[in-house]
Amino acid sequence: MDAHTMQAWRRGSSLNGVEGFLRNPTPFREDPRLHACIVCASISCPDVRTEAYTVEKIDEQMTDQMTKFLSNPKKGMSLDKGSKTVTLSPIFTWFASDFIAAAGSVKAFILPFIADEDAAAFIRSNDVTLKYFDYNWNLNGAAPCHC
Repeated sequence: MDAHTMQAWRRGSSLNGVEGFLRNPTPFREDPRLHACIVCASISCPDVRTEAYTVEKIDEQMTDQMTKFLSNPKKGMSLDKGSKTVTLSPIFTWFASDFIAAAGSVKAFILPFIADEDAAAFIRSNDVTLKYFDYNWNLNGAAPCHC
């Protein structure tokens, strides 16, 4: 194991411990896109990626994950132009400090990851209200066994 893997393992061998290390990867700076990449497999979580993250493609993969998450109007982001309301995953309020630290505001953070250019332009040019979806912690599919 390399030194960074050992540091992660020492901080905790549970999945929660690994997530904690990834959220605070001392001496490195956290990348808030991580919130679209580490998922708990609940219905409201970002979708699990269908390929492994690799060193060569990690930046592209993390951007893609955040973009796909925000493109899902049931759990990532939904825009109601009539009421000027953007509804987001509660992940964006639970970890708001991460997004604010990276971009100055949650709104500023999400803008580069909104695939729909019209929606991004509307959000950019209007004083929108942020709301948050209810979170569904149920498993996003049938459990493979009853262990």
